[in-house]
Amino acid sequence: HQYRKVLGLRPRDLITWLTVAHLNVSRRNFEGARADYLKVLELDSRHSEARACLEKLDSLKTRRLSADELYTRAQEACGRGDKNGAIQLLSQITAQQPEHVEAHNDLGVLYYESGRKDLAQFHYEKAAELAPQNSLVQKNLGDFYYVEKGEIEKALRKYVQALTIDPQDIETLLATGHICLSLGKHEDARTFAERVLEIEPWNEAAVQMLQQLE
Repeated sequence: HQYRKVLGLRPRDLITWLTVAHLNVSRRNFEGARADYLKVLELDSRHSEARACLEKLDSLKTRRLSADELYTRAQEACGRGDKNGAIQLLSQITAQQPEHVEAHNDLGVLYYESGRKDLAQFHYEKAAELAPQNSLVQKNLGDFYYVEKGEIEKALRKYVQALTIDPQDIETLLATGHICLSLGKHEDARTFAERVLEIEPWNEAAVQMLQQLE
């Protein structure tokens, strides 16, 4: 119980996560231990002790679920509103396949919605690093930098990267326009607003941006 309190204050404390996992093994709470070992591997994919312990637990099972099966279960858990269950399943995927882009991106979303913004940033950045040609993950990271961190220049770079991939993304065009407006780049902001109206002539947000520029 005390270790869980520590993790509430320091959610990236590897030693405490590992200790809790070992305690769960001693209590024969194998599913709890497995989730805790996965958390260690989520934070440090090269942690040899956690990986060895996890493999021992997995050897007790007759069959290990594939990443696709785990991802399907994670989506089902989200559909039920079980965010913690989805996080555990997605963490299993990233432990098995550290380069699973969708799992990292979804973990970013779920951690952000749960208020664990340090872990959200870690997974958003990991997804963006793994998939430089995926406009969605680039946009999500841009949104995080812009809305949560207030790092406008970093957000702008991610939005531009996303628009290079998908130049008709309305949300990204509008977000980029707002950033340009906040930076005093009025002509650039006008260009993005007009581009939105070329795609969606009825878009009120773009009309309001042009009215503000006028």
